[in-house]
Amino acid sequence: MIITYITLHFNNIIIKGEIFMRKAKILIIVMLILIIALSSTLVCLILDYNDKYSYDKRLVMQTTIKSQSLNEAFTENNSIELDDFIVKLSGISFNPEGIDRYPESKNVFEITVDFDNKKDTDIYEVLYDYIIFDENNNILGMSALFGSIDSDTQRYAAGFVEDKYNTSNSAFEEIGNHHIFSRFYQTNNVSDDLTVFSQNLGSYLNYEIAPKQIHVRIINPRYQLSGEEKKYLANTDLEFILDFE
Repeated sequence: MIITYITLHFNNIIIKGEIFMRKAKILIIVMLILIIALSSTLVCLILDYNDKYSYDKRLVMQTTIKSQSLNEAFTENNSIELDDFIVKLSGISFNPEGIDRYPESKNVFEITVDFDNKKDTDIYEVLYDYIIFDENNNILGMSALFGSIDSDTQRYAAGFVEDKYNTSNSAFEEIGNHHIFSRFYQTNNVSDDLTVFSQNLGSYLNYEIAPKQIHVRIINPRYQLSGEEKKYLANTDLEFILDFE
């Protein structure tokens, strides 16, 4: 009787153990399916993001300016219009002997970019990355943090290097190999009119230049107008092409 009870109890334990193992196996299978599904979704999202924000699929808004010299103010074909902004390349200058503000430097290259608010309200903030290069892809100037922090700009820098120099080397290394400036700067032009924001983008070049073309790219602009939310034009280039006749 006791033996029969022990046998039945032992069999019951075995049955419960088998049921538990079956449930555990089912749970493990379900978890594996969920992990695979989530991993596949994540991979698809990453691939879709990288494809959407790739260098080759950026929105490029472009204008070409005919220029007579490296010292000129522009009034025609020099603007790109956004919904509430007009971005202008209003001038270019190159001074081999330096300028009054920086008398110790030679070969001072500078462009002026204006941001004009079409809504006639104050501009609170304008941020952007930029890169300036000639027809031989020599880099004449760039923003201080170009490709170093922001992930979108890092992706852009990597695409730029692969496109212009046909290499997959690091953007930092290749940009270092192709820049022809010793220092660069970015200064605000003071004005009482807060509906217009103007900046000089300058650099001290290593030698005198006589380019056939200069490309000025404003990359991923971010701005805020009075009374509005900040706007970020991700995956967007505003490109001014100076064509020297």
